[in-house]
Amino acid sequence: IASDETIVERIGARELGSGLDKHLRRAKELTAILDRARSEDFLVVNDGRLVELVAAEILQSVAWL
Repeated sequence: IASDETIVERIGARELGSGLDKHLRRAKELTAILDRARSEDFLVVNDGRLVELVAAEILQSVAWL
């Protein structure tokens, strides 16, 4: 899971121009859909964390390590 600030930062780093607003709106919509669905088995906070650490936590959570 990432904070709203992190999501905006990540989308802003990869999208330029007129597509940025569209992607930001869609990210907000998808966040709301996923929050309502509550279909996760576990959540991994990934704000400000190295991808390797996030991946290791996921693998531990599913007992692959």
